[in-house]
Amino acid sequence: MKNDIIEYYSEKGLEIEFNGLEGWGDFELIFQVLRDDFQCKVIKRFDGPYSKYCEFIKDGIGFRLLNHPDIGNSLCLINQNEKDNEYLKQLAQNVLKILKNRGDIKN
Repeated sequence: MKNDIIEYYSEKGLEIEFNGLEGWGDFELIFQVLRDDFQCKVIKRFDGPYSKYCEFIKDGIGFRLLNHPDIGNSLCLINQNEKDNEYLKQLAQNVLKILKNRGDIKN
């Protein structure tokens, strides 16, 4: 399966899914890139039996990394607004680029 991102709008606003990176281990890879490579500050983390999420803040913008068994791993803004959508889209693309460049995932 090709690793890319899928953007869609739900009732909560923009959500960005990491296509091809749906597993628990993939969540940890994405989490590490956000925390270590981009120095996103972890606000809250929850590891449940069926799902997990982590809330981050970077450049004054709060967002979540979610893992759900039905959709896999995705990013969404904590407070949805149009002006931060582009920031989140670029962040997701940059995460994917780092994972590919490091060889953590194949294209």
